[in-house]
Amino acid sequence: MRELKKQALILGAALGLTLVMTIPAHAATADFEGDCETVGTSVVCDFDTRRGSGSSCPGSSVLTYSWSWGDGTGGLSGNTATHTYTAPLASAYQIDLTVYCWDDTHATETRWLCISAGVPDCIDVNVGWN
Repeated sequence: MRELKKQALILGAALGLTLVMTIPAHAATADFEGDCETVGTSVVCDFDTRRGSGSSCPGSSVLTYSWSWGDGTGGLSGNTATHTYTAPLASAYQIDLTVYCWDDTHATETRWLCISAGVPDCIDVNVGWN
């Protein structure tokens, strides 16, 4: 890369051009963990984007967090969110978090909420992160 920049500068000087090089933005990251518990016939989950490896916007700041709960609902929230699954019918729900940054970058992370315990890489009800 350094050699390429050197050649571009030499070529630009020879042609009397000024080259403007852009530095690529750092990649946004999305991550979250959650804890869910059964409350009557519902499952109530608390999610936090600061747990795990965290969510970030290097060189910028987070604009918003967008959640999709896997049950046809979702929306914008802060770095923590609570969602209630009323009388869950599925054995697993795909949860997506997208982190949007002020510099127009974004990242998405997917986790699974598993109603049945013991499934690897799931947030198990009444057990936590597995």
